[in-house]
Amino acid sequence: MRTFVHINGFPLYQEQLDNEWQLLVGAILCNQSRRTPQWDVTFARILDAFPTPVALTAADERLEEWIKPHGFANTKAKRLRRMSEDFLSWDGEDPRSLYGCGQYAFDSWRIFQRGDRPKPEDVKDGALVRWLEKHWAEHEGD
Repeated sequence: MRTFVHINGFPLYQEQLDNEWQLLVGAILCNQSRRTPQWDVTFARILDAFPTPVALTAADERLEEWIKPHGFANTKAKRLRRMSEDFLSWDGEDPRSLYGCGQYAFDSWRIFQRGDRPKPEDVKDGALVRWLEKHWAEHEGD
């Protein structure tokens, strides 16, 4: 099973994923949840069991079971299945057009997939803002 580590003191799973679909899965799971070591186990379990959008679209009841301790299991499972289905025909332009993906998903996607450098005040996630400020200060001029 994959594991997620904190990078330079920040819990950024976004830098440890293989593709943008996985990043969007993580964003949906993070929504209205606290990032805990158990969250990391759940996320890894989901990616291992359902490694593609097609597989997650057809996920069985284990999906709800695994998400349940983190809250909103039925809602998140529905969002994950529908987003994965939408992802198959997505134009790659703005993930907010995918079911269940909001501002947090968009911020993560544009930073970690497109390499954008939004102003920290334009990003809603506090840990992400702190990472951005530190990371970009260290890489000024790159």
